Amino acid sequence: MIRYLTFIALMATAGVCQSLEMLGQGDDEYLRAYLKPQPRTSIETYLDGISNLYGALGTIDFSHRDDQSKACYRVLNHRTARPDDVRQVTMASEQGHALCQHLLGTLYEVGNGVPQDLYRARMLYLQAAPNDPTAYAELGRMARDGIGEPVDFVRARALYRQAGPGGVVGLGGLMEQGKGGSQDVQGALNLYMWMTRKFRDPAWVAMRTLLANGMSLDAAQVEKYNQLWISGFMSLQSLQVRRGASFKNFNYTEAMRLTVLYRFPAEQGRPTVALLESSGDSQIDEIVLRILDKLPMDDPYMVPAGTRPPDIVAPIILGPRLFGG
Repeated sequence: MIRYLTFIALMATAGVCQSLEMLGQGDDEYLRAYLKPQPRTSIETYLDGISNLYGALGTIDFSHRDDQSKACYRVLNHRTARPDDVRQVTMASEQGHALCQHLLGTLYEVGNGVPQDLYRARMLYLQAAPNDPTAYAELGRMARDGIGEPVDFVRARALYRQAGPGGVVGLGGLMEQGKGGSQDVQGALNLYMWMTRKFRDPAWVAMRTLLANGMSLDAAQVEKYNQLWISGFMSLQSLQVRRGASFKNFNYTEAMRLTVLYRFPAEQGRPTVALLESSGDSQIDEIVLRILDKLPMDDPYMVPAGTRPPDIVAPIILGPRLFGG
């Protein structure tokens, strides 16, 4: 079977900001209430336009659109926080801006641009959390790992629940291990599968071990998994082509299109690639096939036991715009 695919824009995710107020509920109630499709959030659009964004310490909500929030986000643009950005975040935090309080807390927790102060970090997270629930994920992590306080898995679970979607991966990890409550590995897998929004995001990575150890997905989960897998595959293909420095030496007068076919081995290893439609330039065709052969796609596509993934037919368009020209 051959599937015809076009390039799919990947969604970026770093947590959905949504207050849950579910401290007293059990994990089964949490799952029943929140295992449902989630709409696309503004975080995905926002992150698409950011370059050189270093990962924050924990879970940050990027959906805020006000000017003060945007100014505070800039503290994440550099691995070492710049003094001007620290001043901006501090000023906004003192004015009661929850997102900026959360961000300032991460700086104090690790001593980035300010002296390390775990007590102050915790106080900033507590101030932020009522209006920025993702800050509860930081508090849950501190309780889970004993950062500046004794380890308390029960409290960590409760805090992760309060964090809502931003606490899913942390809560799922405790459910897997049976720490702070009953062990529920299937419940953890369901949480990860619900939360994952793109190939190789934190929730996807969290469920890898469970799937590798024989846990299974239901039909709807398999469909979602495979859709994200295909998006990830197309994104990886695009990335490999963009990295192909040899293409930049060509003088493009117009876009050039070629089509390739990927075939996966029965054991679901990396695919071989063959040319289906030439670009009209044999040198370009050869370069494309060379850089895309054995594309490093190591996560398996979900198929029935004993079968291999379907062949994938994918178009590739080369031209100045692909390389920023």
